[in-house]
Amino acid sequence: MQLKLFFCLFVLIILVACSSTKVIKLSPANGASKEFGYGYGHAKYTNDDSSYAAYARKLGMDSFVFARFNHYPTSYRVPASRIAIYAGDHNEHLVRYVSGTPQDIPIKNFDTEILFLYGKKADGTYVVVADQNNNKSFTDDFVFVVNEPQENYMVIGTKRLVKYPHVRIDNLKSYYNGEVRPFSLNLILEPTLFKFDEDSARRLSLGIISIDYVTGDFKFKGKKYKVAARNALLPSLYFDPQLVKIKFADAKDTTAFQKTKGEMRTHFVGDTVQLRKHQFVIKEVSPLLENITIQRLKGKKS
Repeated sequence: MQLKLFFCLFVLIILVACSSTKVIKLSPANGASKEFGYGYGHAKYTNDDSSYAAYARKLGMDSFVFARFNHYPTSYRVPASRIAIYAGDHNEHLVRYVSGTPQDIPIKNFDTEILFLYGKKADGTYVVVADQNNNKSFTDDFVFVVNEPQENYMVIGTKRLVKYPHVRIDNLKSYYNGEVRPFSLNLILEPTLFKFDEDSARRLSLGIISIDYVTGDFKFKGKKYKVAARNALLPSLYFDPQLVKIKFADAKDTTAFQKTKGEMRTHFVGDTVQLRKHQFVIKEVSPLLENITIQRLKGKKS
């Protein structure tokens, strides 16, 4: 009896291990990825609120800007040029997904903004504050001191990102399939002194950079693999499965997603993936990239 039970459990384990469908759990990765690059946006200036202005003066700022970043776009359709910037590259695959019918998103019922305060103190140093807990106040947030702001906007390498303030914004909300879901967003702030031309004065400007991506591990027929994914719209957040960039690697590759710049093949939902002798189709990616589902194509070997 025990031998029979052991045999049944063994067969069950084998069947599960060799299942044609894999749901791979994803978790946030640490640091930047050369493969995925980074996404870039700008905080927009707004009229100074008296309460924020008072706090800026309390911090010793003699000039400052109060800015908002909308972390959520208002329409399903996003211009291809904007996607290319946020993706950190000019991947042609992304352009094909912006031709659908625009669908307005009902965002009036929840907050879609992140607030920032950026200014210069009398001693010449620059200060940046982000509303990290999203409570519409800066008084309980960390104050970052920046000695050398970026001169104008320019393409920066991932190695240089360490010099800028890193913040985690909590208590944000997303919208998908009629459901509002909370999430957090890791951002890098790029304090900038911008000039429209040689004759104009330098203006305070704040760049918003996202390097967030997720990774997971899975096994098939005794072989281990890695998968990584990134929402190409970050730092703006709108979940469209067709805008999630997906890459695969061998588990033995300890520097996967870090050593190259856009050289690994990029996949999207619906694409076929070749993993050694087996072919898989990417079935779906969950909202906020908690997991990804792949399914082996039976009889497809090479």
